[in-house]
Amino acid sequence: MRRLAATETFLAPGDGSTALQIIDVRDLAAWMVHLVEQKVTGAFNAVGPALPLHFGEFIQIGLHTLESRALPRWVGESVLAENKIEGGSMLPLWIPSTAENLAGMFEVDGRKAWLTGLQLRGLDVTIRDVATYEATVGKPVKVGLSSEDEHALLARLSRP
Repeated sequence: MRRLAATETFLAPGDGSTALQIIDVRDLAAWMVHLVEQKVTGAFNAVGPALPLHFGEFIQIGLHTLESRALPRWVGESVLAENKIEGGSMLPLWIPSTAENLAGMFEVDGRKAWLTGLQLRGLDVTIRDVATYEATVGKPVKVGLSSEDEHALLARLSRP
């Protein structure tokens, strides 16, 4: 969330069209308790949101929710690969479309879970709460590229 909450340009992977599925752990925990209480068993894909979401929409929702003036700098997958920037570990929540073994990872059908009572809070609520948590703790959650590495990459890409 620190990148979305910033006031500067930040690295946005791909072109914004990559599918994305996320779930707030609080929703997952409440649903699991519900399943236990109702004695429901089975295999489920606990994913969200219920409507398809793409990375570009996620960023726009985040910027709007946090009233941020940050600007995404979309960097194509090939440029990221050339610079050895990986999805997942270095850019959380983003998996490149070229990752053959992960194709379709964020396009899982969650209807069975939703029909058994999995309720999902709005993405804006999750984004706001994560940002509030980071502000309360006084330091951002450390995941992905460091700010220094991100700025260095953006600077290299800005050179003619």
